[in-house]
Amino acid sequence: MATDRRLVVDLHCHALSLDVERLVADRPEKKAEPQLQLRAQGEASTVHNATVMLPKAMPKLTDIELRLRDMDAMGVDIQVVSPSPNQYYYWADEELAREVVRVQNEHIAALAGGHPRRVVHDPDVLRRLIEVVGASQVVIGTDYPFDMGAYDVQALVDAVPGLSDAERARILGLNAAELLGLNAVETQRT
Repeated sequence: MATDRRLVVDLHCHALSLDVERLVADRPEKKAEPQLQLRAQGEASTVHNATVMLPKAMPKLTDIELRLRDMDAMGVDIQVVSPSPNQYYYWADEELAREVVRVQNEHIAALAGGHPRRVVHDPDVLRRLIEVVGASQVVIGTDYPFDMGAYDVQALVDAVPGLSDAERARILGLNAAELLGLNAVETQRT
């Protein structure tokens, strides 16, 4: 982490779990994806994605050492990581969806666990981020309208150990209200 400049936190990053890909590889819905992409995006875009974009992005989505080198090159100290959108698998039944989410969470937790001061994913690691930068510097980001699974931001913040009610309030909305120049009382839902 840099010490001669401000802390830089990237609030919206993704990782791809190869274990999830193996989990869904034999599903008919997964096997149908190339044809669906071709129909939705057209041939030129599909070919470009398969031959240029994905080969370039895949190592960055799967290799933690490359991610850390890129973070250093970009001047990013911490990334908040969520699953890659191409692994949401909205077609999955409830049982498979639970397994996909479990495997994704374990994968991202392993990334974060190996580098807890650089990659954030769960309440305990979020607690460490708060210890580093302070509760007044943390805001919520949900990636709406893109569903990140069964995600309850209040439950996540409530699960962070050792937070006061005032710190929870700051993280859940007061920090963002200040950042945006809003009157928190006037803009709160009733």
